[in-house]
Amino acid sequence: KLEGRKIQSQQIGQHLEGFEKDKNSKNKHDNSKGRKLDVETIQQQQINVMRKRFEEACNAVQNEDSGLSKIMEDGRLYNAWASLEVKSGHLKSARKILMRGIEQYPNDATLQQAAGKVEERFGNYTGARDLYGGSLRIEPSPPT
Repeated sequence: KLEGRKIQSQQIGQHLEGFEKDKNSKNKHDNSKGRKLDVETIQQQQINVMRKRFEEACNAVQNEDSGLSKIMEDGRLYNAWASLEVKSGHLKSARKILMRGIEQYPNDATLQQAAGKVEERFGNYTGARDLYGGSLRIEPSPPT
């Protein structure tokens, strides 16, 4: 048992040494060609791929021939895409996406609510209030 613990301790030590090397490399990772890739660059590439997929999906939903417009009952696709844009700091894109979603799904209260939040971030409180009001007209909140 003691010998097994020594081996396990050595393995943990080797693992931690590798961790320290990674930690000291300042968020850099080697790819298969030996180039250094910045973690932020990788994340941005992933976000761009997601953006493109959201756009393709929303375009397909808007296309009557695709059949997706009959399947999609609400604007959660637009909400997810706008959320990605907000988290990435692209409020103007989020605003456009949500307005596009509201145009497609005018009776989706969650789109109106999300658009209200974006308008608040822009400092457009009157627009935000109007969107929140629209959301409540579609889906009134129960009293708390």
